[in-house]
Amino acid sequence: MPRAAKPHVVASDLDHDHDSGFTAASERAARALDAIPPDLIGRPLLADPNDTREIRVGTASWTDPTITKGGVFYPRGVSSSEDRLRYYASQFPTVEVDSTYYSLPERAIATLWAQRTPDEFVFHVKAHALMTGQPTEVSRLPEPIIDALPRALADKPRIYAKDLPLELYDAVWTYFLDALEPLRAAGKLGGVLLQYPRWFLPTPESKDHLAESAARLSGTPGAVELRNRHWYGGADGSGQNQQPNGANGLPGANGVNGGAGASSGPGAAGVATFPDHN
Repeated sequence: MPRAAKPHVVASDLDHDHDSGFTAASERAARALDAIPPDLIGRPLLADPNDTREIRVGTASWTDPTITKGGVFYPRGVSSSEDRLRYYASQFPTVEVDSTYYSLPERAIATLWAQRTPDEFVFHVKAHALMTGQPTEVSRLPEPIIDALPRALADKPRIYAKDLPLELYDAVWTYFLDALEPLRAAGKLGGVLLQYPRWFLPTPESKDHLAESAARLSGTPGAVELRNRHWYGGADGSGQNQQPNGANGLPGANGVNGGAGASSGPGAAGVATFPDHN
């Protein structure tokens, strides 16, 4: 006897239109694909027919459980990491790499990403947790960095960037950016996303940190996601869709997209971008 499907439960921070369940999502995707000419699938959208500016739409990760579930996005039999990325890149022109938040990227893996995607495909890579003041598991750090940790830190299950000697914090940034070189060389590095937690407030120290991060990214495009509404004009969110307080002091900050919010999740964050500057 077939097992009855469990009823879909809408996420607490979303409404039914934005979390309608796997079945409804699959039906919606099928309708969208039917309406798109085949030669436009996986291609960037032009902001204007007479313009060269592009709009690229993609997802956060090509291996998220919400899309690897059978019958949702990937065809039957597309289950390996390589096959999933190749198929994903045939349907979308860009992706946010989420795994690099948890583990520093490796050159060899970035090389494979570049090889498995079309020439015009673009990766936006999320910064490692230590680069945005968040904790990381020591066991997931590269061995050279673990070996260089003071014993008191190496014995901890998780550490913060504030705990690191400056030379090791520098090493984290160097390791991260160096690993992305294969993507840069292939013209497939869209930028680095610095995603900050809710407790990252618009203090002078935070603004100094953003300016320092922009300097470290010199030559690499970047974007900042701020998840606390105080960056947008106050706790009541009255500054929604305005430039974050203090953003004018950031080297190369050229825009903000999104609303204000004190919680993580869709619609709760804004993004300021750092263009490619030297």
